[in-house]
Amino acid sequence: MIKKGTQPTGYVIIASAIIWGVVIYSCAYTLKETELNTKIQDILIGGALSHLLFVWAPIALLFKKTKMNGKSDA
Repeated sequence: MIKKGTQPTGYVIIASAIIWGVVIYSCAYTLKETELNTKIQDILIGGALSHLLFVWAPIALLFKKTKMNGKSDA
């Protein structure tokens, strides 16, 4: 049974997949005609930071809120 507070998890997984899909596509597009590794590095760093900010930060806040409400068993 799905509880009311657990539904955002699916959206987080989809958001993560979209972010990393864009990162991988951008790397492939940049590599198509050039050998400049600094462009690739910038894209990967941007993707990793976006992933941390928009995916894992909200998850951490959700877990913190759940723990503060006493709903966690840990």
